[in-house]
Parts: sequence; structure tokens; C-alpha cells
Amino acid sequence: MSKNKITLGLLEFGLSSYTDNPVLVLENVIRYCDIADELGFNRFWLTEHHNLYRNSPWSSPEFLLPILLNRTERIKIGSGGVLISYQSPYRLALNFKLLANIFPNRVELGFANSHPKEHIRKLLVPDRDSNIIKDHFINITEVSKFYNDEVNILVDDSIFLPPFKGVTPDLFLLGSSFQNLEKAVELKLNFCRSIAKDEDMANKQWDLINHYMENFKLAHGITPNISIMVGFLCTKSHQRAVKIHSKIDVESIYLDIIGSPSFIYDEIQKISEMTGVSNFVLKDLSNDFKIKFKATELIAKEFSL
Repeated sequence: MSKNKITLGLLEFGLSSYTDNPVLVLENVIRYCDIADELGFNRFWLTEHHNLYRNSPWSSPEFLLPILLNRTERIKIGSGGVLISYQSPYRLALNFKLLANIFPNRVELGFANSHPKEHIRKLLVPDRDSNIIKDHFINITEVSKFYNDEVNILVDDSIFLPPFKGVTPDLFLLGSSFQNLEKAVELKLNFCRSIAKDEDMANKQWDLINHYMENFKLAHGITPNISIMVGFLCTKSHQRAVKIHSKIDVESIYLDIIGSPSFIYDEIQKISEMTGVSNFVLKDLSNDFKIKFKATELIAKEFSL
């Protein structure tokens, strides 16, 4: 049986357990992106997260994106994703549209339905009750409308997002289920799906992807990007990868693939064959950037990126 041609991207949180210096962590993240671009990975996403790690170099990575775009040649750079419930859709659409026109066809904007702790929510949305956050699709709909209906918005609402009729970023809905695929079609959203640790990969729900792709193409005339996100930890030795992973304190609720390059290749091929998806976004579970750098080399070689 012929193997599917797999494309791989990376998801990065900017966390490290090997230094207390956030500037050093930031330098490592920038180098990580450089390596990913050089080795043939197709995207590099940074997460928005509001935690209490003192060595975390960012909470919102938005201002880091143009730096990464300017340093790299071809890799797509994006936020995977913004906490859209706590954002101004207008401001977000303005900034990402400008960025997409400076770096055409390389900017991606992912939407996450996550919520920080209450005291952070109050800082993000000081003008309203942080415990009564509206449906995140209301804000996503506004961003989508700014990009896909700009003529009517200009005529009817006197709202203008420069450059007029310019390039727009690729929009992604991030989720752990298929319950919002119809909404994704309506709003012209690509889709990135995380997989639960105990999920039945043979579940016929994966057939919904084909319906989503067909409906999307009928509605918009183009084929959407479907990606699967999994955690991984890779070293040359399968046993060493398992040993390193066993020392990681945080228990993951998502599917993690731990082992040698060939093992990870085989496992991702299995998922691809069961789901029909050939685009993957990988989150390296190691907080040691030396291991991450080497893992990208091993994976790129194994997958012939």
C-alpha cells in the first residue's frame, strides 16, 4: 500500500523548564522557527496563553509574528490560536490583514475557544462582566465578515479595512470535535482538529470531514485546509524518548506519539489512512529546545519534507 504524502507544521507555547530567562526562551523559539523553515515544515503557530510561568516570553504572540515572517522564506506563520472571545474583532482583522499583505499567502489566524482565569478575563475585557462572555462565534463571524464582505461593509456601515480588496489571512477554527463544521463552512474557516487520548480513530465521525470539504468547495469554490494536531516527543532512540516523556509532569488529555522517527512516521501514517487527512500540526512535548531542534531534523528526514 502506498503511503500518503504528509505535510507537517509545528505548534509552540514558548515554555521551557531549562532556563529562567524568558529572553533566552524567546531566542530559542525564533531559532526553532528558523529551523522549521529551513527543513520544510509548512507552518509554525504560536499560542495565546495567560499563565503564571515567570520564564514565559509572551502571553499574546501577535507582535512576534512579523518578526518570524521577516526572518523566514516560505513557512506560514500564525496564531494557533487567539482567544477570540476576549479580542476586538475589528482590531484583530485590521492587524492581521495588514500583515497578510506585507507577507502574502503566509499569514494564518486560528480561533480558540479557551478562557483564562477570572482575574485575567477582567483585564482583557474591563468594560464588561468577564463571567458573561458571549458565544465566541459572534466574534469569529465579525472577523469573517470583515474579510469576505468588505464591499457591503464599506457601503452599508462605512467601515474600511485597508488595504481595500487586499490579501487576507487564512482563517482556522481550532477544535476537539466536529460539532461546528457547518459553522466553519458558513464562515469560510479552515479546520484543525485535536485528538483525544482515548479517541476511537475508526469512528465514522471522521466521515464528516468529507462532507465539510464538499460543502466548503460548493460554497466558496476552493478546497479547505484540514489539519490534525497531535503531541509528540522524538529522539533517535525510541527508549530514550519514552524515558524523557515519563519525566514530564503534565498529564495530557490529547493523543501523544512518543518514540523514534520511524515509529512516529508509522503512527501518523495510520492516523492519515483512517481519517483521510494528510496535514498535521505537531506540538513537541519536550521543554528542552536542544531536544526540539534535533527532533525537527529527525522528523524532517523521516518524512522527506
